[in-house]
Amino acid sequence: MTTPEKRKHSRVKRPFTARIRPYREVEDPAKPVKWDIVTIKDLSASGVAFNYTKIFPEGTKLEFYFPLPVTAEPLYCIGEVCRIDGSVGGNTPRISVHRVAVRFTEITEARQEILEQFLKKQ
Repeated sequence: MTTPEKRKHSRVKRPFTARIRPYREVEDPAKPVKWDIVTIKDLSASGVAFNYTKIFPEGTKLEFYFPLPVTAEPLYCIGEVCRIDGSVGGNTPRISVHRVAVRFTEITEARQEILEQFLKKQ
């Protein structure tokens, strides 16, 4: 028996790439934070899940840039880590990869609508 879908937004479970980094309210030029590139495993207009080798504590704020073919500029938003699942595999036993689930907390309605429309076409 399947349970009814409780999600508000459509989601796509196909790979997308995004740039991420820990959020900082004030950018310090003396200590730049580089962007990492991750492969998104699950994307919706309200959140995202991806595999990552670093562990972020729940509540950590992350910045995202999504290059989408429907916008000239990459879509920018901020999210909060809401779940970290244990190791989901890796190519070597010394590398631990975790599934990170993030809920978008700072995304404009216009950007959320762009993302929703893009995902409906996938």
